[in-house]
Amino acid sequence: METDVAEVKWWINWLASKGYSEIIVVGHSTGSLQLAIALSKDPPVTVSKAIFTAPAYLQGDPFPQAEENADIAIAKQLEAKNDNKLHKYHLSYCKGNFVAL
Repeated sequence: METDVAEVKWWINWLASKGYSEIIVVGHSTGSLQLAIALSKDPPVTVSKAIFTAPAYLQGDPFPQAEENADIAIAKQLEAKNDNKLHKYHLSYCKGNFVAL
């Protein structure tokens, strides 16, 4: 993680050296965490906005096995009935609002 955070800072400094004064940074998944760490200590004045998409969850299981097993059982029952309707399932952070066949 430390080398990733250092690289994020390097790229921000590189953009600043090229004359960019209002940098908008975007992090996805673990990149959101790396970006947050990079900006939390001595944030560069050149970064005007930060966007964090789908930040990774590093403590505990975001998708407990019991939920996964229950969804699989329901999906198998619906498949056996040839049910081709959309249904709501759990998917990682999407608790009961991920729609699939």
